[in-house]
Amino acid sequence: MGTVLLEVLYWVAYHRYQNDSMMNLTDWLLYLSVVVISTASPGPAVLLSMTNAVRYGWRSSVYSSLGNITGLTVLCGLSILGISTLFSFSAELFVVLKIVGACYLMYLGYKQWTSATTEVQIPSQLTTSLTYEKRQLFLQGFGVAVTNPKALLFFGALFPQFISNELPFTQQILVMLVTVLFASFTALMSYGFTASYFPSRVKLGTSGKQVFRKLSGAIFVSLGVALLGVNLK
Repeated sequence: MGTVLLEVLYWVAYHRYQNDSMMNLTDWLLYLSVVVISTASPGPAVLLSMTNAVRYGWRSSVYSSLGNITGLTVLCGLSILGISTLFSFSAELFVVLKIVGACYLMYLGYKQWTSATTEVQIPSQLTTSLTYEKRQLFLQGFGVAVTNPKALLFFGALFPQFISNELPFTQQILVMLVTVLFASFTALMSYGFTASYFPSRVKLGTSGKQVFRKLSGAIFVSLGVALLGVNLK
């Protein structure tokens, strides 16, 4: 699946520079920055990737990461289904969805800013003698993704902000979907690799976590305010 994802990413990038029907480059870069911040934030999927990497070696995190992005694809599909229905039904309601989504992004930023710093607990030693089943790790990653309702709300709030009525809906959604899947897989594998080979570097100090949390929170709030202003015009 990783190879397929890379091929799709190449196809999207190629056609993006062949014509302007895919997605505006400035909008895509802004969208990419939000996706990178959200996927880099430690959560259950990151914890699973690091735990598997430390227990079995970094290659084991490949399967849980693939399972996770498969689950994300399901959640994205559900969000896209609802968005496409509203997009084709009423332009006015689609604007309302954008406004609600912008407010939700502001709320996420506020929660990120004010939430308490939590420690990510992973095994302290590499135990490569343990065996693992690829299918089991894949299902673990898939389960972590599909049982996270916040991700469904996040995609439902984020996607509409970058959809233009002047460009084909399907192409825009494809670009955003491939971008978030690739960013998520890259982030999970980066955490897994680091936890496997450099476990001491996984743990940031309290001050470092606070800076990252508040910076990402400020970015989300700022983005929400900016998008709210655009949608209310």
